[in-house]
Amino acid sequence: MSSVIEEYKNKCVQEELAYQQKTLALNLLKDALYPLNKIAELTGLSEQEVENLKRTIA
Repeated sequence: MSSVIEEYKNKCVQEELAYQQKTLALNLLKDALYPLNKIAELTGLSEQEVENLKRTIA
């Protein structure tokens, strides 16, 4: 039972991290101060993920 709870906790942490990375990337894209590759580097997302996010705000 303990491992199920631990797995759920880890999954929640990973989902929150992904949400924060995408939120940061979207904010950086909106400011248009950095190129896509720099945003990918700063957020830990791939350049493709950043490009996909960019399409959502265009």
